[in-house]
Amino acid sequence: MPASVAAVAVTGLGWVASPITSRLINQGFSYVGMDIPRELMELETDILPKISLAIKSVSNSTNVPELKLWLQRLKDAYYQVEDLLDEAEYQRVCKMVKHENKRPKVHITSSSDIKPLTKFSDKVFSKLSFLSHQERKQWTRIIKLKENVKNLVKDAKIFAELLHNLPQNADMNSNAPIVSVTSSLPLSKVFGRDEDRDYLVTLLLEEPIGNRSKQSISVAAIIGRGGAGKTTLAQYVYNDERVVAHFDTRIWVCLRRKLDIIEHTKEMIQSATHKSSLQLSNFDALQNYLKKILLGSKNILLVLDDVWYDNREVQKEEDWEQLISPFILIKTCKILLTSRSAKMPVALHTRHPFILRDLKEHELISLFRHYSHLDEVNDSRLQQKLEAISVEIVAKLGRSPLATKAVASQLRTQQDVTTWRGILERANFRDVTDALMWSFQRLEEPLQRCFLYCGVFPKGTRFLKTSLVFDWCALNLIVSPDNTRRVEEIGEEYFDKLVARFFFEPNSNETFREFEYYTIHDDMHALAQSLSRDECFTIDDDKEVEIPSTVRHLSVDVGNVQKHIPNICKLEKLRSLTFFKPIEEDYSSTILNEIIKNLKKLRILIIKVSPYTTKLPDDIGTLKYLKILIIGYSPLVKQIPETVSKLYNLRNLVIPNSIRSLPKHTSNLVNLQTIACSDENGKVVASVPPIQYISNMTSLWCLPEFHVKKEKGYEIQQLGELRKLQGFLRIAGLENVEHKGEAAGARLLEKTGLGSLELVWSTFSEKRDLDLQVMDDLQPTTNLQKLVVDGYAGLGCPGWFANALAIQNLSSVNLLRCNAPEVLPLNLHSWKNCYELVLSELPHLKELPPLPITLEKITISMCPRLVFVSEGDSDYKQQRILLDEKYIAEKIATCVQKSHVDIWFMKERMQKEFVSLKQISVERNRELSDQVQVLESSWEGNTLSLKVWMHCQRERIKFIYSSAVQNNQLKYLSNLRFLSLTSCNITDGALSDCLSGLSSLEELCLGGVMSLTMLPGEEILENLKHLRVLKIDTCWLIRSLGALYALCSLEKLEVTFCPCLDLEKETNPTFELPSSLQSLSIQLGSIPSGILNGNLPNLREIDFGYCQSTPFLSIGHLTSLKSFLLCECQDIYYLEGLNLLSTLQELRLTLVPKLEINKSVLKTWPGCKERLDISNVQLLKILFSSHAFVAPRDLILEHVEDKSISFDFDFDFEFGFDESDLNKFASVEYLHFYKCTTEFLPASLRTTFSSLTLIVFEDCPELSSLPELSKSVTKIVIKGCPVLRERCRYNSEDWPKIAHIPWKDIH
Repeated sequence: MPASVAAVAVTGLGWVASPITSRLINQGFSYVGMDIPRELMELETDILPKISLAIKSVSNSTNVPELKLWLQRLKDAYYQVEDLLDEAEYQRVCKMVKHENKRPKVHITSSSDIKPLTKFSDKVFSKLSFLSHQERKQWTRIIKLKENVKNLVKDAKIFAELLHNLPQNADMNSNAPIVSVTSSLPLSKVFGRDEDRDYLVTLLLEEPIGNRSKQSISVAAIIGRGGAGKTTLAQYVYNDERVVAHFDTRIWVCLRRKLDIIEHTKEMIQSATHKSSLQLSNFDALQNYLKKILLGSKNILLVLDDVWYDNREVQKEEDWEQLISPFILIKTCKILLTSRSAKMPVALHTRHPFILRDLKEHELISLFRHYSHLDEVNDSRLQQKLEAISVEIVAKLGRSPLATKAVASQLRTQQDVTTWRGILERANFRDVTDALMWSFQRLEEPLQRCFLYCGVFPKGTRFLKTSLVFDWCALNLIVSPDNTRRVEEIGEEYFDKLVARFFFEPNSNETFREFEYYTIHDDMHALAQSLSRDECFTIDDDKEVEIPSTVRHLSVDVGNVQKHIPNICKLEKLRSLTFFKPIEEDYSSTILNEIIKNLKKLRILIIKVSPYTTKLPDDIGTLKYLKILIIGYSPLVKQIPETVSKLYNLRNLVIPNSIRSLPKHTSNLVNLQTIACSDENGKVVASVPPIQYISNMTSLWCLPEFHVKKEKGYEIQQLGELRKLQGFLRIAGLENVEHKGEAAGARLLEKTGLGSLELVWSTFSEKRDLDLQVMDDLQPTTNLQKLVVDGYAGLGCPGWFANALAIQNLSSVNLLRCNAPEVLPLNLHSWKNCYELVLSELPHLKELPPLPITLEKITISMCPRLVFVSEGDSDYKQQRILLDEKYIAEKIATCVQKSHVDIWFMKERMQKEFVSLKQISVERNRELSDQVQVLESSWEGNTLSLKVWMHCQRERIKFIYSSAVQNNQLKYLSNLRFLSLTSCNITDGALSDCLSGLSSLEELCLGGVMSLTMLPGEEILENLKHLRVLKIDTCWLIRSLGALYALCSLEKLEVTFCPCLDLEKETNPTFELPSSLQSLSIQLGSIPSGILNGNLPNLREIDFGYCQSTPFLSIGHLTSLKSFLLCECQDIYYLEGLNLLSTLQELRLTLVPKLEINKSVLKTWPGCKERLDISNVQLLKILFSSHAFVAPRDLILEHVEDKSISFDFDFDFEFGFDESDLNKFASVEYLHFYKCTTEFLPASLRTTFSSLTLIVFEDCPELSSLPELSKSVTKIVIKGCPVLRERCRYNSEDWPKIAHIPWKDIH
């Protein structure tokens, strides 16, 4: 057998030997008098290195097969030792739990009362007499294992001597020193591909040659060998600014795994929409969804990276045709693919195969220089010598960019001639694999074993950094040398080092922006699989496969797993099992039972059960070695088996967020480090059910929320022993702290890993002195970056708030609903790292202290005593406002009546007014307080109510203009980017004064400011060159938007419920919308004539709701418009130019009873691609009767008053006819009935909406029955429909019609 194969065996052994020996040394068997570590230590430090060195120095040996068998026996022995260690840990905790449960639970009143389970452990195992029956069995196993290890050591010494005496080869790669790599990430730079990029960009941008037939498509292909840079070039083209500007939809899909038309279609949709979650699973529905996206785009680019094609498989040809069928009829679509072979499926035939040339020698040398940091060598003579050697090294790397980067990155930390010359002389790089293998061998041993584990992943797998590190830790692949650092922290460093050496690479798909995903290059993946083939295996084919009995890590990437389960259950040595796809079969519970029954040595179990699963097996608690348990979302699973609390080795637990409560004894999981819930999209959410006696879980370092209760086991001191907590922590229910000194038991100051903290009083406490003490005792670590204080009502500001050193790293502070007299420290300006400040509902705040100049975001809301005035504010201004009372009242009344605003809406809007006026009444007089009470109890939006409000408003204006405090601190914040003032008191002059110094402002929000009458003039607004967003909400006195046209960068304008605002040109001739505007929203106001007549080339979104309006709106000239929403605008008769909006994706025409649409005008209008909201069935018929109209993906019928609805429309054949006209609704996937008085739905609903996946019935009380629904429906929601709700209960009349639907939300 070749020496390289045997060397691989030794390398594979290294991934278990070192961690287990280290555990033995640190943990050991001293409590039973064993000395196994001595034998294993001798193996690792003396014998194995000799064997490894000897193996690499021989080419052939008759002893190598026996050696490989011996290595496998030794590996088995190491794993047995690991089993014993985990068994010992399990028994240790088990005995502690049993002992603890015999003692009565103690109600904690101080931190000294806490006695976690771990403090009892040493006493339990101090004597052999404590051994139970189970432990005696373990003793017997240890005795046998010790003898086995002794025999293995004897054999090892013989092999070492035999191999050492064999003749050696000249090539001794192993003598090269292993480089201690840094964690710096590789620089992103492309070499030698500019001409190639320009050629491909030109090819993609040019018009199709000739008349393309319906069955053809423009395809360009990059063909090249592995590691040549195909993907890099495709990325270079994909992100080129010319491509980005030309293609409004760009889609990137990696096809490294076997062709899966459903999964790859999902990835296309996700890439196009930048949404990482998609619930559709029906292929037809997915294709229809994709077609809608494509039809809404002008120019489309599809990149298919790493196409693999086998022309011997006929079925695959059909799959390829189906995969790209949505693109075929779109002439503006271009496809760019990469592949190692010029053989392509017929569907992807290309006239433009681009054979990727090898990089030229000077380009490869530049690449090598860059990644070896050769230009950073300060000694010019040394640099010249290294450069000469680098030229020779590059010549040996087979012109592979990947190999060049991998080798160069290894050498950048050892820039000396001896090392480089030694590598040049000894290295034998025959191909890319040799270079990658050389790079792998020079990794530190811990990095080698972590990389080898990745051989279990299917090709092309995306993975998160944290998830992979958790796996490494659970499998003991990471060792903390001195036990002073968390292994997870070390694992993150390992991960970064592997990225720096190109073993991992950031995912090129820009779909998943919320998290950073990584992948492994195909050649690197092949290397990992070749080195770990005896340990790691992937099932990625529906065909039955033979799995080696030595496999310990298995991933399953098929949906139909039933046929594979018998073979999987034979793998008694299996340590990790991951299902990448949900188990769709109804017997998923049976499969899970079989796994639990047979695979007792599992450390990692990641499984996605069927949505029909209602209960998890109780036997799951028998997997005593389990360290990671991840159960995918299953809506019908409501509780976790109590036996889960017996998984004493468990470290990471993720459960469905449908779980309402955890097992009673969850606190027995003393090794648990993280716990989280996942939603239906697989996204991990923060909240978890409460855990009693959580102080026992001293290993926990991720706890999203802790709720203080007056019950035993929920005291705040329970947090005291959780010293490893880090990240985010929310402590709620602080009003339940009953005594001084209790909060100190939480020991937050010691929790140095906390980065974000929320302190919440759910109800206002009358014990103000106690609240202050609690706040003082909850002083957090100085490392804290974000702090939220909610509901605090103490006597003053806590001492640590005023200590600049105590909060030196705070970057974000939120003070909410704080009824404390003083909540802000006077030295607030000393918070030097603070960039965000939120002040909300602070009734006692009257004056802002000097603020930190570093602030970038400020939100001030519901601070009624805080007044902003300027020196220029005069009594004349005050008198003018007061004289206009009658005009203001009339405007408000008209707006409320003509806009048909619900009373509840007005009451909701007035809630903040009540709070504000109450606080001011305390400052003014008793008579005002009485008026406020009248206003609060009798508000109905009528004239009397308005008179009462105006009386209160008069007193507020007097209060504002009589203020002696100017509060002009905001204008000095030159770095401020976001400013929000809501329900605050600020005058026109004060706003101008404030904005004059905010040259960096990007977003301004003004809400509920009842003292503002106009925005500043041109002199002020023209300085706001970076302002992109302006929102004005419920400012009842504002009449003018000032010099709005001067905001040259404004992209979004929202105006809501400003009844006095006048935008008519006749009365406000300076009003003009800026040409940069992209989004315009006016709600509860007036839409003046000609508001859209200006130069608005960038306007994409219009939303008019509950408005008085001119009867005529012209929108045809708005060629960039994608969304037009019109709701409750009862004065509008006609929309001019609707038929010209070919790019429209979303249209809403609800409660516009006078609106008329000419059917003949719409004969060529394609309609809206994404969503249509409509309340007039006659309008719906007019739209759908047009031959050119294409049904949207989402159809919402709201406020329909017809007793019955029919979708059988008469089509107008005058303008042409196509068979597709007969089933226009077939492409609708989402159907929503909202607040309809309809009683009957058509029986043809099932056939009419044949691609429907989601149907919602909301607030339709008259709806009497449910028709048959399409089998494609995967979710139904019934809310506020009492008759329908009863009929759809289990075994009721309409239950058979929805029984097949997986997701049912009925309430």
